[in-house]
Amino acid sequence: MTSMRIALLEDDPSQLVHLATTLEMQLSERGLPVRCVMFQSGRALLEATRTDTFDLMVLDWSVPDLDGMALLRLVRRTGGLTMPILMLSSRGREQEVSAALADGADDYVVKPFRPHELSARVYRLLAPFRTIENEGLQWGRWTFNVGAASVQYAGVAEPIELRPSESKLALALFRHCGRAVSRDYLLEICGLADDLSG
Repeated sequence: MTSMRIALLEDDPSQLVHLATTLEMQLSERGLPVRCVMFQSGRALLEATRTDTFDLMVLDWSVPDLDGMALLRLVRRTGGLTMPILMLSSRGREQEVSAALADGADDYVVKPFRPHELSARVYRLLAPFRTIENEGLQWGRWTFNVGAASVQYAGVAEPIELRPSESKLALALFRHCGRAVSRDYLLEICGLADDLSG
């Protein structure tokens, strides 16, 4: 299974490392490998979204240059409608939580976070994108059989056989349907990044 990529925004370096370690370890134990990409600056993360692709974002509300709420609004306005976003903040008043959800956050966790709860919420947000061996994944009229590396279009009798790299590439594109996907992300998903850098 290919790993999912999660962008983390947190300005406290020790909290950022703790968050990344927690998610990578606990989600891997659940059979969902993830790679966390860490950002201490909202502007740096915003810049990265112009050239990189993520499966999910975890945003801290209170960062100094471009806070998580402002970044949430910008991402939702510029086409990141399908990417799940979880707000992680010490702000826990009802008005603040409802404001984040109204602006497009898919979930909200109040700090200090409980590791098992946070990983369960992230796991749930990534559920529509998980690829499980031998399970049929469907997008519109297309059905992918991940284990058999084939795809079938509704109404066509025979499935189309794919090479493993073609199957991974097609799944990555369908998973991000309607959004630009970076070359580096596709190379990583298809397992070609190391081949080309070596």
